[in-house]
Amino acid sequence: MLDAMTGKEVSLDVTKRDTCQTCGGTGAKAGTTPKTCPQCKGRGQVRVNQGFFSFTQTCPKCHGEGQIIDNPCPTCRGTGTIRTNKTIKVRIPQGVNDGRTLRVSGAGDAGPKGAQPGDLYVIIHLKKQPGFVREGDDLHTEIKLTFAQASLGMEYDVPVLDGKVKVKIAPGTQPGTILRVRDQGFPKLGRRGVRGDLYVKVNINVPKSLNSEQKKALFEFAKTMGEVPKDA
Repeated sequence: MLDAMTGKEVSLDVTKRDTCQTCGGTGAKAGTTPKTCPQCKGRGQVRVNQGFFSFTQTCPKCHGEGQIIDNPCPTCRGTGTIRTNKTIKVRIPQGVNDGRTLRVSGAGDAGPKGAQPGDLYVIIHLKKQPGFVREGDDLHTEIKLTFAQASLGMEYDVPVLDGKVKVKIAPGTQPGTILRVRDQGFPKLGRRGVRGDLYVKVNINVPKSLNSEQKKALFEFAKTMGEVPKDA
């Protein structure tokens, strides 16, 4: 998720078909050239008559290529392409969403007989970041405050994907309160410098054990709040 937030160039190892360098994509052995198919005259299709009907179909001699290779290239065996392993660099833009498809122009399989290569399509899957939930361009997280921190108020360093941000906790903040921190969410795709918001849910951390001094202080506080009899 952090890579999608900052943007990153990644290297992908892919298996693809490349133009055969031995024959330059022609499929013919060096020193020879493909010849025009004598049956379809290079059109790749032939006309067939059946009674009153006439229709065209793929030429059975050249299989629609329009050319015939008598001496195929020994490297690609006449196909004009070979299977290779390539490392392709892909730029992941800031703010990209999970499931988005990126197109890398010209990084796909080579076309037949030296034609231009196709494109490579990369589907993005974002790894979840512990402690954060993304909704659109907004991020959601939770913090735990002590009873004293929530009661008195303070400035709290809230972790974000790329560091920390100070959030003002107002005195008397209640459990379940959601604080909105503007411009601390995910970058908006294609809008440089514009980000979503961060939503911080406040939870209160209740201590599981207290020493005698802490118990006494809390008991005296409870008295002032009228939660226990003052003469107790």
